[in-house]
Amino acid sequence: MRKPGRFRRTNRSKEAETLRGRGLTLNQRFMLIYLVTIAVLTLGFSVFIFRNMMTEVVDENRNYQQFRKNETEERLNTNISSIDMSARLFQNDDTLVSVLNTAAQDRFLSTEQLISFHDNDVTTLDNIVHNNPSMYATRVYGKNDNVQEMMSIIFKNSRLKNLSWGTSSPLTGWHFNYADTAFSDTGGKQNTRLVSKVEAITDATYGTVGYVESAMTMEQMFPEMYGTDEQNFGFFIDQAKNVYLGTAAPEGASDLAEAIVADNSNYSTEKIFRQEFSGRTYVVYSIRQNDMGIRYFGLRDITDNLNHVRYLRIVYVLLSLVFFILMGFVANGFITRMLNQLYEMVRTMQHVEEGDLSVRNRILRTDETGHLALRMNQMLDRINELMEENINRERLVRNAGMKALQNQINAHFIYNVLESIKMLAEIDEEYTISDSITSLGTLLRYSINWKTSVVTVDEEFDYIENYIRLMNLRNDFEVILSRNIPKELDRQQIPKMSLQPLVENAVLHGIAPLGEDATIYIKGFEKEGDVYIEVSDNGLGMDEETMNSLRQKLESPIDVDADRERGHGVGLKNVQDRIAITYGPEYGVAVYAEEGKYTKVVLHLPKRLDNET
Repeated sequence: MRKPGRFRRTNRSKEAETLRGRGLTLNQRFMLIYLVTIAVLTLGFSVFIFRNMMTEVVDENRNYQQFRKNETEERLNTNISSIDMSARLFQNDDTLVSVLNTAAQDRFLSTEQLISFHDNDVTTLDNIVHNNPSMYATRVYGKNDNVQEMMSIIFKNSRLKNLSWGTSSPLTGWHFNYADTAFSDTGGKQNTRLVSKVEAITDATYGTVGYVESAMTMEQMFPEMYGTDEQNFGFFIDQAKNVYLGTAAPEGASDLAEAIVADNSNYSTEKIFRQEFSGRTYVVYSIRQNDMGIRYFGLRDITDNLNHVRYLRIVYVLLSLVFFILMGFVANGFITRMLNQLYEMVRTMQHVEEGDLSVRNRILRTDETGHLALRMNQMLDRINELMEENINRERLVRNAGMKALQNQINAHFIYNVLESIKMLAEIDEEYTISDSITSLGTLLRYSINWKTSVVTVDEEFDYIENYIRLMNLRNDFEVILSRNIPKELDRQQIPKMSLQPLVENAVLHGIAPLGEDATIYIKGFEKEGDVYIEVSDNGLGMDEETMNSLRQKLESPIDVDADRERGHGVGLKNVQDRIAITYGPEYGVAVYAEEGKYTKVVLHLPKRLDNET
């Protein structure tokens, strides 16, 4: 007779145990053959498909580079034609040649002759040059300093010597990547880099009487060298094999350029070729520009494109193998054994979806599904714990918020304490401290007094002066406030705290990052019955993307709840909304900026003086 609770083995279970002891079962062997076959087919198919994809990527980029090559050749020829045309215009001007000839012979023109020359020839040449947007400048330099300078056409020979190539021999020919230092001795610190062609101006009798410099920016001549496309960039070499790179060149571009130049077997045939360097792949085209005496190279980095194909191949292989392995396990029948536990988990999840978090799984198996059911039970327990913790946390936050509200200090009390400190400072003859406290107290009184939401320009300006005074005490640099507002417009009504945020933004975002002395200009004027107030700074400025984003934000619909938690919000959007609400949607804020130069914010308001109703 069996003991109670003992498990009685059946003949079937004994047979299964016997088969497991003999190694792989037939079902396992079929699954192994299935997986190996699928793996071989998947790998072979992936090699074929993705090798073709690699070839297509390279061919597509070769075609794109051919298009870029044709476009670059056409652009270079067009720019060179503009430079040559500009030079010919000056060389063929008989009056200009006559003036240079007179100066070269150490003779001088009369005042009437100079005026006539300026009003006729110089003005015409200047207009022609400035009407060509692709040209940076066309300048004529005399053979000596006897020539009368006429901006921006004719200059003394000493101006030419200020340029980096001004003392080279010969002067004529092409010059690349130099700074415009003709009017300074800063050593070429200017940001704009130039390329120019210098030609002699000759007289049939006296020979060379001057030089004409036809200049264009490097960015205009070689835009790919200064673009923002991280995948494409370019460089060129001159006859001395000097390499010229632009701002678009990536890290290590100098070594890459030298490697390409060192082996001319690829580019000497003018074909588009593939270059491997430092683990990256480039498709390169080259152009021989005989007039300039350079060879230009355009590169396209296709490493990421190729890596993307390789990544897709790996993902495809892995996903295929995983899929077919799972299918093998499904065919093998193991999943059916776990369905009882899975159904139990499904029923549990249905109760959870209905909001009953007290339900738990019955543990029916000791395998992975049973372990998963156990983990689900533990997860539900943890969810209950987290919900209770979250409720308690919200209660604590609510209590802390009430305590913080109760502990707020009355702003008027702070102002009275500042007055007491000011009196103590004056008793000790600490007048700097006294004046600073006076400015701080004035700021505080102005900021907390919101009996009216409209003030005059003069009242707002007094507040700004105190703010600048305190900021100058705090910072190592000095901010100068320049005011150019007609006296009548001092009584112009504006929303309170509408100019102050503009000045604050100028200090914090335009001037402070530079850490240098700067000036904030506040200008007011009347136009077509409306009033415009400009706040400008010569600080950091903004790039075009940031400025466009800010303009879009200013043009977005009015949101009266946007700054509710911050009290009287002082952002540009807040100023825009308050002006629009007060005076109408046709009035508001406009922003203009240029990176590294300036930022200007303009308030557009209806004319309403303080004595008007």
